[in-house]
Amino acid sequence: MKAASDQFGEEFNELLAHSKIWVDGQEAPLDSTVSRLSEVAILPPVSGG
Repeated sequence: MKAASDQFGEEFNELLAHSKIWVDGQEAPLDSTVSRLSEVAILPPVSGG
């Protein structure tokens, strides 16, 4: 995820701090290692009513 953080900047890093991260269909910590073939999903917080 560090490569993505480096590429997309501080605003992206702030979003990650409050989001759920999934790698290849499994919830994953921010320090997960991913390959070029990994599927990464970043799910930002949402509110409902």
